[in-house]
Amino acid sequence: MPTTSITERQHQVLMLISEGLTTLEIGKELGLSEGTINVHRKTLLHKFKARNVAGLIKKACKEGVFDD
Repeated sequence: MPTTSITERQHQVLMLISEGLTTLEIGKELGLSEGTINVHRKTLLHKFKARNVAGLIKKACKEGVFDD
């Protein structure tokens, strides 16, 4: 069970980031603007106290976010 609380939408964005999708691709997949995806990415970086996407994925893995 992850210790960092994220919303379902943030989880969806995080999963797509982990699959290597670009901001534009994630936006198209979820029907959201690139700006909205950037806000979700920034929020995720803050919540996981990560400096970049690589750190975000590493910390999310350690917390078991991808174990579902």
